[in-house]
Amino acid sequence: NIMDKLDVELRNNPTRKLSDPLIGRIVSLTQSMRPYRYLENDSLTPRQLSPERGQLLFSLINSDLDKSTYDKIFARANFDYADLREANFSEAYLRGAQLAHSSFSNANFNYADLQGADLSGAWLEKAIFRNTAMSGINLAGANLRESRMENITMHEGNLSNADLRQIYLEGDFSGTNLENVKLQNAS
Repeated sequence: NIMDKLDVELRNNPTRKLSDPLIGRIVSLTQSMRPYRYLENDSLTPRQLSPERGQLLFSLINSDLDKSTYDKIFARANFDYADLREANFSEAYLRGAQLAHSSFSNANFNYADLQGADLSGAWLEKAIFRNTAMSGINLAGANLRESRMENITMHEGNLSNADLRQIYLEGDFSGTNLENVKLQNAS
C-alpha cells in the first residue's frame, strides 16, 4: 500500500520529493517490521534479521528520490537488522541511515554515500567499497572480513572492535577510531 502511494506521489513529480505524511508512514512501517529468525535452506538463520526492512530500503533506494526526502526518512526510520545480502547499493544515497546489525554480505557500495550512517555490528563480509564516501560512519563491531575498500574517504569514522581480517584497505582514514580492530592478513 505504501509503495503504491509512493508511485502515485512520484507520478508526474519531477522533484522526486515525498510528502511528509507518506514519509511518516514509511518511518512507522520500519518500526513495525521486527527482526526474526526464519527458515533458509531447511534450517533457521543464525541471527535475527528483517527481510521486510531490507526490501523496503532497497525499494526506496531504487525509487531515486530527492536527497532531502532520504534525509527525512533516514533521520527517523529504523532499518536495523535489515537483510540485504548481495544487494547492489552502487551510487546509493544512504547518508545517516540507521542500519546497525544488518546483513550486507557480498554487497556492492561502489560510489555510495554512507556518511554518518550507523552500520555498527553489521555483517559486511566480502562487501565492496570503491570511491565510497564514509566520513562519520559508525562501523563499531562490524564484520568486514574479506571486504575490499578502495579509494575510501572515512574521516572521523568508527571502526573500533571491527573484524578487518583479510580486508584490503586503501584510502583516507584520518581521525577514524581503530581501537581493538582485528587486522590479521589485511592489506
